[in-house]
Amino acid sequence: MDRTGRVRWLPDGSVGAVRAAIAAVAPELAGEAIVPAPRIAGNPPPYWRGTARVGDRFVAKFAWSAPAAVGVARELAALTVLGELAPPLPVPEVVVASRDPLVFL
Repeated sequence: MDRTGRVRWLPDGSVGAVRAAIAAVAPELAGEAIVPAPRIAGNPPPYWRGTARVGDRFVAKFAWSAPAAVGVARELAALTVLGELAPPLPVPEVVVASRDPLVFL
C-alpha cells in the first residue's frame, strides 16, 4: 500500500508489469508463461483492469488505474469472504494476493 493505505496499481497492463507484480507476491511463479486476456482498445480508466493466465494452473487479476483498482480490490475482498463464509459455493480460491501491488491469483 502507499502511505495513505490505499492500494497500488500496476503502471500498465503489459506482460512485463504483470510479471513484476507476480514476482513481488509469488516469486516462484514469476518465470511461468503469462498470457493476458485480450483487451478492448479505447476503454476509459475505470476499465483498465485485466486477467492473465499464469502457467497452467493460475489466473491473475490486476488493475492499472486507480478507478479500476477499487473494483479489483472489491473483487478480492468478496472472493476472500465468500470462500471463508460459504465453502459450499463454487468460488475460485485466492491462493496469493497483494494490495501493493494489487494483484491476486
